[in-house]
Amino acid sequence: MINLQKALQTFKRQNRVNNSYIAEYCDVSLPTVSRWCSGKIQNAAPATLEKLLEMMGLDSEEAKTVHGLSPEKPMIGCMEPGTGLLDEINREGYIQVTQEDAKGGDFFMKMKGDSMKDENIRDGALLYVKRCRDVADNVPAVLRVHNELTVRRLLKKEGYWILQAANSDVEPLVYTEEDIESMPVELVGKVVYARQDFE
Repeated sequence: MINLQKALQTFKRQNRVNNSYIAEYCDVSLPTVSRWCSGKIQNAAPATLEKLLEMMGLDSEEAKTVHGLSPEKPMIGCMEPGTGLLDEINREGYIQVTQEDAKGGDFFMKMKGDSMKDENIRDGALLYVKRCRDVADNVPAVLRVHNELTVRRLLKKEGYWILQAANSDVEPLVYTEEDIESMPVELVGKVVYARQDFE
């Protein structure tokens, strides 16, 4: 069964069309399109569904997984206080990925600074991140400290965490259990890959 909400939101972003375009193409009302896009209506009459698939250039099998529309992952920017990582307010846009990459990560972010330059992760690099609850000591990790995302190697010791840079000019950051709880300091995920050619 097609996920109308996901399919239409992706189609709108990738083709820069609005609800009016969809309503006119499918000969339905604007409120109907709005309810599709918000998930309040999750199906459509067979004739209307056929028009939707035609508009998006999909066949019925592709539509079941929204294949044919390039998968996208959100680009996370500044974190708003009190929000979840992937909340819409923290998203600066979306980046298309391959079907294979779509399974291996959850979001993109930009590297700030040269704290990880010895890992070939430099200022301005585009990082693809997979959310996780734990990470090996030598793997570049993404952490949320206050409302900022930072990239370091995470060393978990008894009673404290060390956020180690891959740059001898950058001092490690040390947080006690109290700091981790109160600030807070949270492991968000691990870096899957970094792209230096991103503009």
